[in-house]
Amino acid sequence: MTCSTVVSKKIFYSEFFNKNIIPIVGYHNSGKTSFLENILMLFESLQINISVIKHTHHPIEGDDDSKEKDTYRLTRRGTSSVGLLGDNSFKLDKNSKINLQDVMHLFKDSDILFLEGFKDISIPKIEIYRRDVADRLIAGDDPHVKAIITDDEIVCDREIFKTDEIKKVFDWICNNIKRRQN
Repeated sequence: MTCSTVVSKKIFYSEFFNKNIIPIVGYHNSGKTSFLENILMLFESLQINISVIKHTHHPIEGDDDSKEKDTYRLTRRGTSSVGLLGDNSFKLDKNSKINLQDVMHLFKDSDILFLEGFKDISIPKIEIYRRDVADRLIAGDDPHVKAIITDDEIVCDREIFKTDEIKKVFDWICNNIKRRQN
C-alpha cells in the first residue's frame, strides 16, 4: 500500500466552525469506536469540552418510534421536523436530508469535535485500517487522511501509528490542534 500527502501544523482547526474537528474514518468494523473510546480517556485529562458525532447509514430508532407515541404520530402528519428533548438527550426526526454542518453547529461549545465515520468529508482526518476488513486504504484515494492507525505493514508517507500507541496518537493530535485561549 502506498499513498502521499503533506501535513501542516494545526491541521484539525476549522476557522469556519472555530473549533478543532477530527474525523476518524475507516471501513465498517475497522475499530473506529474502540479507538475513540481509548483516545477519549486521554482527552478527559485536559478538562476541555469534547464531543462526538457518529455517522450511521441506518435509521435511528428508539422508544418513541412506536405508532402509539406522540413523536411518531407527529412526524407522520406532514411536519418537516419533530424534535424530542429530554433532560440529557435530544432526538430530531427530519423529513429531509440533514446536513452535517447544521448538526455541527449544535456542538458550538465543544473545544474538540470528533466525527466518527464521514469518510467523504474533505477535511483532515485520521484513518483506522485493518487489512482483514478492507483490502485498500482510504488514504490511497484521499489526500485529507493525515495519519493512519494500523497493525498491518503499510508503506506510506503519512503519520503511521500502531493501534496500541494511543498516547503517541494523543500527543500527535495535541500538536496539531489549536489550543483555546484562557
